[in-house]
Amino acid sequence: KRTILRNIHRPALLIGMILFMSGCTCCLYLNHYYNAEKYYEQAILLKKERLENNPQDSLWVNKPEQEVLNKAIEKCSAILERWPGEAEYKPDVLFIMGEAFLRLGNWIKAIQKYDEYLKYFPQGKEVPSVEFNKAVALARSGKPSLARFALKPIIDNPQHTWHPQALTLMAKLQLAND
Repeated sequence: KRTILRNIHRPALLIGMILFMSGCTCCLYLNHYYNAEKYYEQAILLKKERLENNPQDSLWVNKPEQEVLNKAIEKCSAILERWPGEAEYKPDVLFIMGEAFLRLGNWIKAIQKYDEYLKYFPQGKEVPSVEFNKAVALARSGKPSLARFALKPIIDNPQHTWHPQALTLMAKLQLAND
């Protein structure tokens, strides 16, 4: 009799645990975010190692870097789809997506994610990087006048984190224009 009860309770207990865990969306959310961040950081390390081994390498991104960046974007997209109202990690998710698209050379999508970040999180911790990287993406996408416009507030603020790089990019844009 006890053996029969044990055999009945085990599947019931297993089903109960599965139902309980399926209601815990925070675990799934955090797992997606953790993996997105992990993939993005892995891509940065892969590029760093590649350039240390071959400083003359002129590839913007190679196949292994592209694969992990796409995985990061995939995880971030899943977060935005499944948890659209979750605000705690959303700025980080948008930032990772923008950076991943920038590293992939997908300028238009990078600009879109940076615009979303600036629209919804104008006081976010990554605003300085988003502003500068948006200008970089605009410049690389063949929109130098928009890039110069995006650089103006950075250049006007000598305290901006990216001020020296913005001056350099502006000079390059001016030289290309002349």
